[in-house]
Amino acid sequence: FLESCTLEAIKKQYDNFCRIKEADFAELVNRFEQIKGEYEEPDCCYSILLAGVKNTRAEGPFLSILQHLLLVTDDIGVRTEYFRLIENCISEIVLPKTCVDPDFRGKFEFTQDITHFLDTLEDGEEGRQANKRVEIATQAKNEALAK
Repeated sequence: FLESCTLEAIKKQYDNFCRIKEADFAELVNRFEQIKGEYEEPDCCYSILLAGVKNTRAEGPFLSILQHLLLVTDDIGVRTEYFRLIENCISEIVLPKTCVDPDFRGKFEFTQDITHFLDTLEDGEEGRQANKRVEIATQAKNEALAK
């Protein structure tokens, strides 16, 4: 539709958008190739990330992310599922389907299907403990809402 639009102002805006979109895509492909080729080791990735945030306002949130990752359970089966879930969430944030940065002021809602993750958790002791915590939290919430 926009390719055949006869209004000059709209056509200019559309052409400008297409140029920016193509440049963004080329930059993304270039960055992906660079990352894929040179940064396949965790130590290298960490060094690059740290160098990018060192002495910036992003350093605190980066450290917080790492600290949260340290809190993931030591159970190797559950840990693997946690990291898969976290990977999916990060992918959804960094590579949104809309190709537009998220609204950083608002609430971000994930579209991940976590059924497989929950099924894995339910099979072990960690899952039973998690279910118990969810039940207690749900009960406390319901009691608080009732007051």
